[in-house]
Amino acid sequence: MAYGPGCLHGEETGPRVKILHGNAPGIINRAMTRLFIRHKVKNYAKWRDAFDAFKKTRKAGGEKSFKIGHTVGQPNNLCLLFTWESADKARAFLRSKELKATMQEAGVKEKPEIHIFEDKD
Repeated sequence: MAYGPGCLHGEETGPRVKILHGNAPGIINRAMTRLFIRHKVKNYAKWRDAFDAFKKTRKAGGEKSFKIGHTVGQPNNLCLLFTWESADKARAFLRSKELKATMQEAGVKEKPEIHIFEDKD
């Protein structure tokens, strides 16, 4: 099979590692640990300010990236999706007293729904 400029093709090396070949040699795509959180907040703008101010702490705890969404028609019912360094680091971060205090100050109204998972494919 031929690949044009800028194209990548993969070689499976196991269930969690795919080495990409082409114009980006040496890139390894490992299964990522994801963290999903859903909770309601009193006021999104106030919550977002607290979330942004907590960035250094999240990064130090293992956060790699995040996305924020909300339930359709419910702008204060948030759905957060993070990529984390590992499940162990995510669990440790979630147990932190600092996180619990920040969530309370930010106006989180309920116990969050939390799921830690890894990419399957």
